[in-house]
Amino acid sequence: MPSKIRYLYSAQTGTELIFCERSTISYPLHNHVSVLTIGIVLDGSVMLTTAQGAEACTRNQVFVLPL
Repeated sequence: MPSKIRYLYSAQTGTELIFCERSTISYPLHNHVSVLTIGIVLDGSVMLTTAQGAEACTRNQVFVLPL
């Protein structure tokens, strides 16, 4: 099955939601200076790399990338 990605962004609140299913995407190094990002891992895992280091988030974990 192909991957499915939905992206929602609100310029009014500066909030983004990304829904990924069956995805193995890897994003290049970037920042979230003007966007609040909240993630909920429903299945699988997500590897987050920040200035504080790398962390794997797995099923049922929530992560926040503040403004």
